[in-house]
Amino acid sequence: MVVFELNRKEYGIPVTSTKEVIKLTEVVSIPNAPSFIAGVINLRGNIICVIDLRKQFDFSVANTEETRIMVVRMQKMIIGLIVDRVREVLKINRSLIDPIPPILHAQIPHHCLVGIAKLDERIITLLNLEKILSMDQLKSLNQQSISKGNESHG
Repeated sequence: MVVFELNRKEYGIPVTSTKEVIKLTEVVSIPNAPSFIAGVINLRGNIICVIDLRKQFDFSVANTEETRIMVVRMQKMIIGLIVDRVREVLKINRSLIDPIPPILHAQIPHHCLVGIAKLDERIITLLNLEKILSMDQLKSLNQQSISKGNESHG
């Protein structure tokens, strides 16, 4: 799992879905884009849509020196996810993962959550990367990716 922070809490996504982690770079906003899309970046000649996970989960947004963009594969697309900080890559034994307690359903939609990992004194909320966005948001993201891709080839 790649462990990262949002709103001073730890979250994890599968390392197999993560392509790379980069420093926060200039994100170019897209006119009329849905609010969950921060904009696009040029990553070595590829235009990538970027989602601010902090906005997606209604957390406060404050960029620091540790703010990162995690470049991930989601729903057959390569996208960027803005997070407060990337901490580490951890191997988490399944025996250390508990189901989601009902209280957490109020903070993050439960369909996004896989489980809670307990590591000593740490609690890491494991996210289902494929379900972070709703179907409507995925359609919007796909449309933004297609339109940006067409512009870059035109």
